[in-house]
Amino acid sequence: MILLLPHPGPHLKIASCALLATLFLLLATSLFPISKGDIYFTRLNHWRSLVMSKNFTQADLIAKKLDSQDIAYFALHHHPSFLTITIKEILKKPNRSTDDLIEVALLYYQMADMENSRDFLLQAKKLDPIRSDIDTLLHQLSN
Repeated sequence: MILLLPHPGPHLKIASCALLATLFLLLATSLFPISKGDIYFTRLNHWRSLVMSKNFTQADLIAKKLDSQDIAYFALHHHPSFLTITIKEILKKPNRSTDDLIEVALLYYQMADMENSRDFLLQAKKLDPIRSDIDTLLHQLSN
């Protein structure tokens, strides 16, 4: 006995494609779950990068979806007075390392003090002339 099936029409093809797409999405989300926390953290990091690049119009749009405490914490720790205190604490150390000098340079860079930033990078370069990251930072600073 031979069973004859009707020819699959376009509706069956569309339904099978939809089923395959659903199965793929279920498999992908089970292998790579995206939690609300991951989404929030990604949004927060994107907001931070926008603020650091002084793109405030887009940062303001994203800030509406962020916790105000996260914004306040970031603002406090990137305020020039806080950065100055951090610089003073690092410079009080009797034996400053190359990393300390680079950190001071980056803090001055955040305050838009390019001259002091360059000076501390050059001091770091004298301490450790082999480090290529210092050359990279000096090159980025000159551009």
